[in-house]
Amino acid sequence: MSSLLLRMGKADEAEEMLKRCPSLKDFTDDTFLKTGNPRFSGDMVLLARIRERLGRLEEATGLASKALSFRQKLLGNRLKTCDSLYQVASIFTKRGNFASAIDLLNECVTTSQSLPEGEVQLARAWYKLHTIYAQVGKTKQSEELRDKAKALKRKILKGSERYGVESEESYDRLNLWMLW
Repeated sequence: MSSLLLRMGKADEAEEMLKRCPSLKDFTDDTFLKTGNPRFSGDMVLLARIRERLGRLEEATGLASKALSFRQKLLGNRLKTCDSLYQVASIFTKRGNFASAIDLLNECVTTSQSLPEGEVQLARAWYKLHTIYAQVGKTKQSEELRDKAKALKRKILKGSERYGVESEESYDRLNLWMLW
């Protein structure tokens, strides 16, 4: 329910709903990690997304980074790990930490290229890298990454233009399932 509320733009309500979940009632941010249960890392990712939407970027960074570390340790190179790499990179970008965001996205590119089902994560990472390079004035790299992302997106959509205008949101919508 919390993820639905977040998608509806109701981040305050989403956080409240997550706190009311009986299995999470007594959890603090750090107890998510101590459980060793992968399900709780998904809840931590969701909480980080909520805090990010609320503009609480420092808290979001901490939660998303911890979830990333947990997923890297527990899952290794998987789609959920790529999703967490992307999430932390996105928060870093909002905070102006472009170098760290680029490093994480390059790791996401490498990981997603090694996964048979990693095309969506690869397209998202390339497009996000395109936007960062454009922000820092690296036009050539930006354009190359944009073109690679667009070509891969067309392949994923089998030529369909159903997601219209090129934007981060259109690449996020390529994920047909939640990886949280």
